[in-house]
Amino acid sequence: MKTNLKIVGLVLVVTSLFACKKEYTCVCNNDRIDAIGIKIKDTKRNAKKKCKEVETNSQLSSLPLTCNITK
Repeated sequence: MKTNLKIVGLVLVVTSLFACKKEYTCVCNNDRIDAIGIKIKDTKRNAKKKCKEVETNSQLSSLPLTCNITK
């Protein structure tokens, strides 16, 4: 019983570490312009999605960007 409680506690701690919101920087650049950093405060998974959305939306304009998350 105590072992089960320890395991459940450990899972909750690990889950909370991965689900917390942190500040990430989405760095975008292309051949014509210097790198642009956009701050995103969210979970890492959502920050990656938002960064890719910036890249996708920029593909519709005349200056396509390549964007990646950095910490």
